[in-house]
Amino acid sequence: MKHVVDECLRVSPADTEPPLMVLADLWSEADVTSLVDTTVKKFGRLGVNDVGIVDFGSTEASSLTQYDRVIEVSQCTTVPPYDAVRSAAD
Repeated sequence: MKHVVDECLRVSPADTEPPLMVLADLWSEADVTSLVDTTVKKFGRLGVNDVGIVDFGSTEASSLTQYDRVIEVSQCTTVPPYDAVRSAAD
């Protein structure tokens, strides 16, 4: 993820707010609460648009469990955004 943050910084105007990098397991209620708290502390609000995950690796080295998790979060994104919105409302 650090390389994504670095690339955002590289291509953004100098006066742009730097991106916030927060590692979180979107299926963990504690992680989602921490993600929301960290975001609100930095930006003063939370905007929930979409979530997704990626798991790098070759087809040969990846398991069906890894694949299922990526598909479950990336295509069925109802639970993590709901948790984030619920956490923000608390």
